[in-house]
Amino acid sequence: MGWIIRVAEDIVAWQNRLLEPVYLIVWMDGIVFKVRENSKVVNKTIYIAVGLRKDGFKEVLGYMVG
Repeated sequence: MGWIIRVAEDIVAWQNRLLEPVYLIVWMDGIVFKVRENSKVVNKTIYIAVGLRKDGFKEVLGYMVG
């Protein structure tokens, strides 16, 4: 059970991290999943934003379930 707390702490730290002031390129993408919701199968999309930093590394900027 302790690993769940550590993962939750890592998630909070990731959400509160400082972002770079400038990204060279920002990509936005989404993937659609079929999920069961209230006894029905519906489409849910997970949107993700990825930024290319000045040092050449890509960084996940955020995600959202829509």
